[in-house]
This record gives sequence, C-alpha cells and structure tokens, in this order.
Amino acid sequence: MKFMLKHKVLSVFIIALTAFIYFNFTSPTTPNKYIDKSSKYYVNDLYMSDNNAYNHLSENEKKMYDLIFDSTKKYKKKIKIDLKKQGCKDVNECINYANVATNAIWIDHPELLQFGWISWTYRGNDLTLKINYAVSTPIETDIGVAYIKHQIERIKDATKDMNDKEKIKYVYEWIGNHAKYDKVFTGLSKNQSAYNVFIKRNAVCAGFAKSSQIIFQNIGIKSTCIDGNSSGGAHMWNVVTVDGKNYYYDSTYAASISKDSPYYYDGLYQSKLNNYYAKNAEWYGKIETEDLFEKIGG
Repeated sequence: MKFMLKHKVLSVFIIALTAFIYFNFTSPTTPNKYIDKSSKYYVNDLYMSDNNAYNHLSENEKKMYDLIFDSTKKYKKKIKIDLKKQGCKDVNECINYANVATNAIWIDHPELLQFGWISWTYRGNDLTLKINYAVSTPIETDIGVAYIKHQIERIKDATKDMNDKEKIKYVYEWIGNHAKYDKVFTGLSKNQSAYNVFIKRNAVCAGFAKSSQIIFQNIGIKSTCIDGNSSGGAHMWNVVTVDGKNYYYDSTYAASISKDSPYYYDGLYQSKLNNYYAKNAEWYGKIETEDLFEKIGG
C-alpha cells in the first residue's frame, strides 16, 4: 500500500494494465459448443470445422490436405514431398493437389490463423512446398486467439436477443466498423487471415470472409466460406443459411466502402452478388437469386 501511495502514476498504470489484460485476455468466456478437442482437425477454441471442402476431395487431394494442415499446425516452413506417397504421377500433379488442398483448408479452417498460402520449388521430381505464414510465431497466434475469444464474447452478448437476419447484419457492420481493406499490401499473407481483421484491423477479402465465418458459428448462424470470382477477379466471401435457404454474404463491401455510401450494404443483397462465380459450386447447395434483405437505410 505504501508503495502504491508513493508511486501513484505507476500504480494507476499497473491497475489499468491488469484490467486490460483481464477483460481482453484472461476473463472467462462462453465456450463454442461445436468445439471437439478430440478431433484431429481441432485447431483452437475459436471454431470447429465441419470439413465440408475436405469431404469433397479425392483421396490424393485429402492426403495433401492433411499434410499441409498438420505441417501448418506445427509451424513447419518447408515440406519435402514424396511423390509416390502422395499418389502423384509427376510434379505438376502434386502441385495441382497442393493448390486444391490449400483452397479447401482456407474454406474449412478460418481458425487456422497462421496459414497464409503455399509456394513451391522443384528440380526434376524433387518437390518442396513452402508455407507462408500470416502470423509468425505460435505465441503470437495463442495470444491472438485469446484476444479474439474476448471480442467474440462481446459480439455474442450484443446479438443474443437478435434473429438470424439481425445477427447477419450486425456482423456485416461489425466488420465494416473494425477493419478496412488494405489497398496497398493486398498480396501479403497476413491479409488473408482472420487474425489481421481482429488484431490489425485491416485485411483483404479472405480475411473478412474467415472472420465472419468464425463469428457466425459462435452466434448460431449456419454459414461457410466460399471462393471464386467476382467482377474484380479472384475473391472470397460467405454463404449464410436462413430458414433453410442459402444466400451470398460479402463483408468486403463493408470494409471497403464508406457507411454513408448508397452501396455500403450491397454485400447483403443477393441480387447484387448473382454475378459471382463460385469454384466448386456443388459444395454449397442451391443459392437463392432473390434478396434476403430488403433495402437497408435511405
């Protein structure tokens, strides 16, 4: 007590820091009811994958998926590929398996915060995959997970009395209020991760889609990430399910456009997204063509 009275400024700082750590990192949070820690595909307590994309892959693509997934969880930087073991007739076929597997992991595992993308080098039949990390170290990832859990807890509390449409609109606006599209460093691996949305407050389409996906599961909205093309080129967004019907949801609009713009809510209107082309469209079921939302705002 004497120390605190003598060092008032330092004491106030310590108290404030302790409170910040407690409310943002260490205070109890409501568990995600879908988490299964016994699953080989468990990553952390943010999200539990249903492995929808994985289940649509060929056996050789699944082998590559598992190899990349397990290596990423262990923060391996390089993977030397045994072509025979992976069922590849040549290097090009293995590279194709790796590309398909990477896209599937992006869709299935938004909670794998550290995963950026893969690149490769090869000489003859010697193929090496390199994993590019969005978050550099395991400790950064663990701290990020703790912080994100507490942000989600606040979102759960804010949306607990909302219906599904209100929840979807809330998440859309939350993304717009908390993160912006990185127009300068669009290609960086960090921008592909939900980590950057929750922690750094900027990202590109993949980051926004993955963040929305994590939040949706935690507040009871059925959804999935989806990749393909929009009018602007390669893109990633979400499918949300309401009353058994599937609709596109694209929070990149919210992060890219001023809320005062008449186009701000276009990412919630199916009619504005009907020109999107989804890779592997059969994975996601029938997509409605009519709008889920009536016009919002003026």
